[in-house]
Amino acid sequence: MNVLVFWDKDSSSNLSYDLKIKVENVLKTTGYRFEIVEVGKKDVIPCTGCLVCWIQNTGICVNKDLMSEVNKRIKDFEIILYLGPIVFGQYTSPIKNVIDKGQIIHISRLGRIPLFIAIGYGEDVNEEEKNTFFDIFRKHRGASNIVHPLLKERTEIFATSSTDENTKVVNAVGNII
Repeated sequence: MNVLVFWDKDSSSNLSYDLKIKVENVLKTTGYRFEIVEVGKKDVIPCTGCLVCWIQNTGICVNKDLMSEVNKRIKDFEIILYLGPIVFGQYTSPIKNVIDKGQIIHISRLGRIPLFIAIGYGEDVNEEEKNTFFDIFRKHRGASNIVHPLLKERTEIFATSSTDENTKVVNAVGNII
């Protein structure tokens, strides 16, 4: 099994490093092949909605950035994991851009949909903000059949606000994968 992890490097903190290390350690114990892609604001250009990637059925964006390269290999991963801070109930722009630009691949691969795991974090995130994060991510990833009515995804969503919660969340992720 192959796992692709996207981590927001621009919003790094002690909490995010702790989470990243714990995720990496649990992935090592599984024996799965994994890759951690560090993403910053300058690495992924926002989707412009031109639909060339969809019309040509390639999943390759006309804007050459980090996701142009990753999308060429994304079909090789059975699990895609997003690690990023929760800001106003959603991910920051680097992770949001990755999610947006990675969606088109799944339409062209209806037979094999990866497991998506989202872990949001923030030391000052309250329950309302966590719930907003869960709602927005579920809707964005297709819980409302936004992506495609035939596309059934499996999405697991977690939020953490301390290193102790990081341990619990990562253990739960380890049990899922």
